[in-house]
Amino acid sequence: MPSTRALVVGSGIAGLTTARALQRRGLDVVVAAREWSARGLWMPFHAEPADAVARWASVTLSCLLEEQRSSAALGAFIESLPATELFRAEAPPPPPPWASDPRLVFEACSGGVWNTLHRRLWNSLVVDSPRYLDALQASLFDSGATARIEALEGGPAAVAELAQRLGCEIAVNCAGLGGGALGGEDASAVTNGRGVVLQYERASVAGLAVVMSQEAPLSGGDATPAYVIPRGDVVVCGGSYDEGVTADASREEVGRIEASAAAIAPGSLGALRQVWVGHRPVRGAGVRVEVEPRATSGGVLLAHNYGHGGSGWTIAHGCAEDIADGVAAALS
Repeated sequence: MPSTRALVVGSGIAGLTTARALQRRGLDVVVAAREWSARGLWMPFHAEPADAVARWASVTLSCLLEEQRSSAALGAFIESLPATELFRAEAPPPPPPWASDPRLVFEACSGGVWNTLHRRLWNSLVVDSPRYLDALQASLFDSGATARIEALEGGPAAVAELAQRLGCEIAVNCAGLGGGALGGEDASAVTNGRGVVLQYERASVAGLAVVMSQEAPLSGGDATPAYVIPRGDVVVCGGSYDEGVTADASREEVGRIEASAAAIAPGSLGALRQVWVGHRPVRGAGVRVEVEPRATSGGVLLAHNYGHGGSGWTIAHGCAEDIADGVAAALS
């Protein structure tokens, strides 16, 4: 690939993996974001289209497994853990498309400690996301990338103008919740999928697994989604998904998550560290991974990588590789 300068808008997992994929193809990269802060479980969740998500997830799984084996910088923050999904139904639903990957050792069963429920079991990966993002940022900048603080507003023209100002011929929109507006879409194209998360100190390292329940009443009362994910030195507990809601966590939500977490992981939770409200970027038309067919009037080639829903950490590497391949094809 000829010597080319590329702008990546967004410093989340989509932006940083895209920046690295472009950098590995020989581009000089500038990463611009509204703010720089490092905030996952590998499991597709609320992202479409299903076939593309399954392919992106497989590529991402391969990248994470390779990093786990060979990269001291990034692999130290990737942990292999067994995962269990619980169902109260007469029989669990059909396996999702991604379950056919032989590396997951996916199976359905019942009995054991959850003897009244059906279970789906598989091997998954959990990324210590804040530390991984810090290490990925360091790797990018050590390899020559530069960072900018930019609060972009407007549409594609604003992205192209910033790219021109920074001397970039390529601009990739990885702006998460802001991606739709920067991509020229209607304001309703990307909405937030709100989730409340509690972070506990990880009291026990040995024997703790990822556990999720879609419909089992784990703590008495109504059946509500719940999950427990060991991640680094914390255990992340949650189970809420509310599109278009921006409210802070209520006492009722926190109490429900606390009760479910205690039922799923008794004795494994230490002190409560943090109550956090996050917002997944959900795009009604599905994940947008696209290189526009022609450059802007200013000669900037635009690409888009946003709308990952709850699957950002699961499909980021796969989406980034598609963007980098599309940019390479356009330049050639």
